[in-house]
Amino acid sequence: MQAGGDVDLADDSRQSAYLIATSEAGDDPRLLELTLAAGADINAKDSYDGTGLIRAAERAHVTIVERLLQAGIDRDHISRLGYTALHEAVVFGEGGPADQATVAALVAGGVDLDIPDGGGETALAHAERGGQREVASILRAAGAGG
Repeated sequence: MQAGGDVDLADDSRQSAYLIATSEAGDDPRLLELTLAAGADINAKDSYDGTGLIRAAERAHVTIVERLLQAGIDRDHISRLGYTALHEAVVFGEGGPADQATVAALVAGGVDLDIPDGGGETALAHAERGGQREVASILRAAGAGG
């Protein structure tokens, strides 16, 4: 990247090095840090109009989620699937420890808890319907749904 490469250059699927760093490199922030230091567009979007935060939340990459929130990413962006990062963490998660940590990080990062998805459902409604009791508890304790 220091040799003149464009950190925001995307392939045919609209993935850049930055977006790959948010989702395809595991929950290891080293590549993400390199792309951020090189001036990556933190609010770049993939082919689903999803941000790096949405991609990281879907995969329960809590370290990446925390770093993106710290860097000032759009916390409440809605992808063309109708989901925010919080929705993705719940809908694509199973409610296990990594999913709980990701939801807790998003809550601590100030995401809006009550944005409905494209079908009118909140993340709390998805958690309750999916039997993710611990995730639902985190969301309720943070003020979701009320």
